[in-house]
Amino acid sequence: MSALEKKTQEVLLNWVKCPFDEDHRILPTRLVIHLNRCARNHSGLKMVRCPFDITHVLKVNEMEGHVAICPSRKKDEMPICFEELPELKRQQQVETSDTTWDDEPVVATYDPQLYCAANPVVRMLRGANATERHQFREQERARFRAFREAAEAAPGKEDKKKEEK
Repeated sequence: MSALEKKTQEVLLNWVKCPFDEDHRILPTRLVIHLNRCARNHSGLKMVRCPFDITHVLKVNEMEGHVAICPSRKKDEMPICFEELPELKRQQQVETSDTTWDDEPVVATYDPQLYCAANPVVRMLRGANATERHQFREQERARFRAFREAAEAAPGKEDKKKEEK
C-alpha cells in the first residue's frame, strides 16, 4: 500500500457519514453545520435529534432506544421516566413583613418625555408631516441653545476655562 493510499484511508476514517444521506462524508468539525443544511433538504424524512448530543440524528422509532444508551448522556443524570422520579417535598415559605406599602409617600411616576424635555437629550419626532417635523427641529434647536447658554452662564465655568489657559 502506497503512502498516498494510507493517507487517504486515514482521512476517510476521520470523516463521518451523514444520517440523512449516506453518500455524504463530513469532517467532524463541520458536522453540525452540515446537519442543519441537510435537514432542510431532507425535510420529508422523519428524523429527530438526540437531547444529549445534537449530532446524533435518528429515526423517530429508534430514538427511545438510543436515549437509554447514548454515550453523551451523563451517568449521574436524573431518570427520564416520570414514574422513576422521586417525589419532591416542597416547603412553603410565607414571608411576613411589618411594612405596609400604603404608608409610604406618594411618588410621581417616571415620564421619559418630561425627563428628555428638561435635559439635553436628543429627541426624534416620528409619524409627523413635514411641517410638524420642521417646527419640532426648530424647537429642539432653541431648546439646545438655551441649555448651552445656561451652561456657559453657570458660575465656575468661566473660572475653569481661565485656569486651563
